[in-house]
Parts: sequence; structure tokens; C-alpha cells
Amino acid sequence: MINSYIKLAFRNLVRNKLTSFINIVGLSIAIGGCIFAFLVFNRHFSLDDFHENAEKIFTIENIISAREKNQIWGNSPVPLGPALQKDFPQIERFVRMNQRWITVRSGDNWFNERIHFVDEDFLEMFTFPLKYG
Repeated sequence: MINSYIKLAFRNLVRNKLTSFINIVGLSIAIGGCIFAFLVFNRHFSLDDFHENAEKIFTIENIISAREKNQIWGNSPVPLGPALQKDFPQIERFVRMNQRWITVRSGDNWFNERIHFVDEDFLEMFTFPLKYG
């Protein structure tokens, strides 16, 4: 019974080539879009799940409106952390991070390196495995 269904489907594909091509391309694009959306959302919702207290860790983001477009930035003013902790007792601790590019020289070689400055509570809040120290 299933063999006859497969033969009938194949005959219809061969008979209606343009319609079949459009349907197959549309189905391929739809499946690819669903896979892409799943991967993006999966990464977004499991970004920091490896930390012990991942359910208690949040990021403050700024939405900046410029030229009728919104940009989401993952930064905030430096005094915001202490001010929020003072006003909201639910905030147990906060950590501020700052990123900079520096130029490092070793002999005649120059390297551009990205470094991060963090607050002293960083390793108490996040459980990154340390290689050294």
C-alpha cells in the first residue's frame, strides 16, 4: 500500500515540475528558517546555564534609540549597580565589567589584546573554571 503512495507521489512530482520545484524550495527554506530560529533561541536562553546560580544572574541592557532604530547595548552607567542594590533588597550582589583594547609589546613584537576589568565579587557570582590562580 505504501509503495503505491510513493509511486503516485513521484509521478505527481515528475508531472508538475514547476509546482513541485516551488513547493520543495519553499519547504526547504521553511525548515532552514525553523532550524536557524531554534539555534538562535537555544543559544540565547542557555547562554550562561553552566554557572551554579544561573537562575539568579541577570544582565542589564540599554535600549538606545537613534535615527528611528533601536540598538540594544549590554552596558550601563558605572554607578547603576550600587544604586540598584541600595534601592532593591532583592539584589544580593552586582558585578560590573569593562572591556578595553590594549597594545602589548614583547621585544620587537606588538600585539593588540582585549582585556576585561571586573569587580571583586566576579568569581563569587560566576563559576568560571580557572586555569591559573
